[in-house]
Amino acid sequence: MKKITKIVKDIFFVAKLTTIKRKKIRILFSAVISNSISFADILIILTFSQILTDSETVTNKYLDLLSDNPISIIFIVVLRYVLNFIGKYNIFSLTKDIEKSIKVYLLKEVYKRGNYSVADATYYIESLSGHIAYFFNSFSNIMSSGIQVIIFISFLTYDSFEVLSTFGVLLIALYYPTKWLLSKGRSAMEDSFAYSQFSVRYIQRIIDNLFLVKILNTEKFEVLNFENNITDLNNTERKRFVLSDINTTIPNFIAVFSFSLILALGADRLTLSLEFIGITLRLMQSVGSMNSALSMLISTHVHLDVLLLIKENSKFDSDFNYEIDKNSKSAIRMKNVSFKFMNNDTFFYEDLNLDFEKNKHYVITGENGSGKSTLLGILAGALHPTSGTAVKSSNKIGYIGASPLILEDTLRENLKYASKKDIPDSKMLEFLDEFKVFTETSTEDLDKIISNKTLSSGQMQKISFIRAFLSNCEILFLDESTSNLDIGTKKQISDILNSKEITIINSTHNAEDFNFDAHFKIVIDKDDRRLIQPLNI
Repeated sequence: MKKITKIVKDIFFVAKLTTIKRKKIRILFSAVISNSISFADILIILTFSQILTDSETVTNKYLDLLSDNPISIIFIVVLRYVLNFIGKYNIFSLTKDIEKSIKVYLLKEVYKRGNYSVADATYYIESLSGHIAYFFNSFSNIMSSGIQVIIFISFLTYDSFEVLSTFGVLLIALYYPTKWLLSKGRSAMEDSFAYSQFSVRYIQRIIDNLFLVKILNTEKFEVLNFENNITDLNNTERKRFVLSDINTTIPNFIAVFSFSLILALGADRLTLSLEFIGITLRLMQSVGSMNSALSMLISTHVHLDVLLLIKENSKFDSDFNYEIDKNSKSAIRMKNVSFKFMNNDTFFYEDLNLDFEKNKHYVITGENGSGKSTLLGILAGALHPTSGTAVKSSNKIGYIGASPLILEDTLRENLKYASKKDIPDSKMLEFLDEFKVFTETSTEDLDKIISNKTLSSGQMQKISFIRAFLSNCEILFLDESTSNLDIGTKKQISDILNSKEITIINSTHNAEDFNFDAHFKIVIDKDDRRLIQPLNI
């Protein structure tokens, strides 16, 4: 009972979390459709039985009307399947609206909290949202199938205690195997979730360290590990399929097997009407659909547990304080700053104390995975620490990563992306000439459509630098910003950086490519703590 209460509570939680209008009306509409389909099925089965056997089990003027006018049954059949389509589409459309709402919510949470890894954020937004939407979908289908089960049982057991008792025994008999199958299905979904998340993280790790994997010639080892994980994932998915399919088909199997057994032992021992058989089979089909939806509901509840963790993460109270002080002598000063990622009890950084002077160029080096990008995120304010204080002299910040952001839009729109003020074309052309993005540049070129397919790596990165300088940034963060450029372009950008009177904090593997004022190196000690050490230059 506690589990059912929790599931119902979580359903209301998902409903409240989404911003979809008229959810209750749409669910109620599906319930009405489900009722209509049930009555239509009963009417069709009774009419067929009456016409084929030329006997009346149920006396009803509407049924007599259909029997006297067989052509009208065609209309009922068509109407039934139209209603079925409308009901399914309504639930499908609602599911997609919920999925969209959850994706937007998760993206906002990733942006707001900033303590999610790339792999986790990708998995939550792309996969988790879909599973949660189908959790709600399963609940709606349980309601629809449940209504149909009640209507069919009510018709079959009307004025017959013997039939009611038989169905009661049958439902009790189905309860325990259904409960066992649901429990095993939930366990399989937990394994599937773990394997899926590991797979996304593994792919992210391989992509981030692709060059290193190739250089060390460990491709076979990495591919084998990935293949083994996918094998485990597929085996778990097969197990889920078997459990779900058995749970769905068992009611129908029991009904058909029972009728077959009765006929094999001798039909004269028990009189079975055609309508009784038809409606019973239809009842068991609805029970199977309800079991299938229940299986999906229990299984996808695993993903809802993760959503609840994300919701709790959004309530996380941080003691961290970031201030803007234009009179500060330092560009950025951090004191006793600690940071950890979501679902991780271990601090990624602990008690950081750093001071970056204004208008100086700092380089930060370290091995892959040492936390250079994470440190830049903390310094820039994109990642939110759990404790400590930080003071920044300016909120005018620029950021350039290894993968440039290029819109499939005009060159002008790319250069002024996110700018809150009008930038004259002359200033854009001046920077384009300084960076030598193109051989020649005119005002007409600013209206040309560009994309990451029409530009070279060097051109895209130069556009990123120009965008940052056009924003009049006073603190510029570089994250492997020249790693994919040729030597000539690296020198050109380095010379331009030297001419700017701004604070530059530069994460790189190649410090020798730049003229800098100070050098910090991130090292990981034997206790797995990240230490930031100043190096003499």
